[in-house]
Amino acid sequence: MIQQCEFTAEKIVRIICLGNPLHGDDGIGFHVLNRLQQQYKWPPDIELIDGGTGGVTLLPWFHHCSKVIIIDAVNAPSQAGQLIYYLNIDPAMFSQTDMNSQTFEHGGNASSLLELLAVSGAPTPCIDIVTIAGCNFNAFSHQLSQEVSSRLPIICEKIYEIICKEFKGTCK
Repeated sequence: MIQQCEFTAEKIVRIICLGNPLHGDDGIGFHVLNRLQQQYKWPPDIELIDGGTGGVTLLPWFHHCSKVIIIDAVNAPSQAGQLIYYLNIDPAMFSQTDMNSQTFEHGGNASSLLELLAVSGAPTPCIDIVTIAGCNFNAFSHQLSQEVSSRLPIICEKIYEIICKEFKGTCK
């Protein structure tokens, strides 16, 4: 499940935020992306990407970089607002992880994307996945649930801290 990753600050890291902002908590990726862009300063080799509901169209973002961090919502009403960070996911082993049982809330989910990446033949970067539990995935609802909305600042700060820790303090 966990692969060994050589990570250096000189290589590109892509943070891909997934979700549909018109489906309640599924839009958490959109809200996280906006907050990370507006409230934090990033080194030039970190790229923030709006992955929308991209599915397989996201494959090119996994090329020519050392690390990809996927941020996505999962349907877990009893844990709404909880952040779980999976480190160094090996796409070839993804279907055998406990994470594969998570219900990602849009078509072409992270599980399918990682399984496809594993068979693509392209060099695979280190992959981390950040899941944020949600409880409201109603269509045409552009509001996050109260449980998720109230945790948004904490979620973004934690993501920023984790990434900056890998950069050993170069985020300011």
